[in-house]
Amino acid sequence: MRLVRIDWIQDGMELARDIPSAAVGAAPLLRRGVRLSQSLASRLSSLGIRALWIEDDMGEGIIPAMPLPDHIRAATEEAVAACFEAARAVAADLSELPFESIKQIERATDGLIEALADAPEAALAFDDLASADSYTYTHSMRVATLGLLLGQRIDRTDGWVDYRGEVRHDRMVERMTQLAMGLLVHDIGKLAIPEQVLHQFARIAAVADVYDAITADRPYQPANPPHVAVKAVREGAGTQFDPQIVDHFLRIAMPYPVGYTITLPDGSSGAVVGVDPAEPDYPVIRHRDGGAFVERALHVVDGVVQNGDTAAAA
Repeated sequence: MRLVRIDWIQDGMELARDIPSAAVGAAPLLRRGVRLSQSLASRLSSLGIRALWIEDDMGEGIIPAMPLPDHIRAATEEAVAACFEAARAVAADLSELPFESIKQIERATDGLIEALADAPEAALAFDDLASADSYTYTHSMRVATLGLLLGQRIDRTDGWVDYRGEVRHDRMVERMTQLAMGLLVHDIGKLAIPEQVLHQFARIAAVADVYDAITADRPYQPANPPHVAVKAVREGAGTQFDPQIVDHFLRIAMPYPVGYTITLPDGSSGAVVGVDPAEPDYPVIRHRDGGAFVERALHVVDGVVQNGDTAAAA
């Protein structure tokens, strides 16, 4: 499958993934397998959906690595939505969230940690096709997903420093639970959150939050492609963001993820079939050449394929 811009949809294209509804817990807007049309794409565009996963000959055999299975994503969004509603209800008197709301977030946290434990570190497809109307709830879920992937990588490679100044690699589940809880409720505000949940890894949250804000559709701002967000984070290292966190981020979030469609210099399109975290600006792109598909590592700068510039290994 491959991800295609909504304005590139042609009559007869097959939808490869469900399109989630903006309403949390509701049935999808469209189910996978539906044949698309330009008129249907226009209606979806009016709902704030900017791209669709499709099945065609160019995308055949391409399986993007999704960080979360659909049922975990749905459960997490429902928990965050319930927490938002509970926070609104108690904000007036500055009281804490109800116990059940915290337990629901804890259950969602457990699901996230379990789902991401075996996730690959790179080439993940973070795009979930959400419409702008669902940004409030899906934002927290996506920030928590990317933040946990960062936290897990940092703990595995760098460890953490205890009060004695010693580097340790234990207590990962406990630390990731605290991180996930903080990330899931980071947009609610501190007034309605119990003190024990407020232990946030602010350096990680800063990177994950900005990445998602740039790549997600919002009612007042359309989404940007991943390479725009990756560039913004990379250029903010040492000023806006902790350089150590950015180094780990650049090994996880690829500017041109597997499954993304890219325009070639001649105006035709190609699909990313692979990406090496060591050379993220040279994704392997499948495209037509003389009537047949070929796959080559091509140099891409700011979303534009450079003429005649291929990776040394290609």
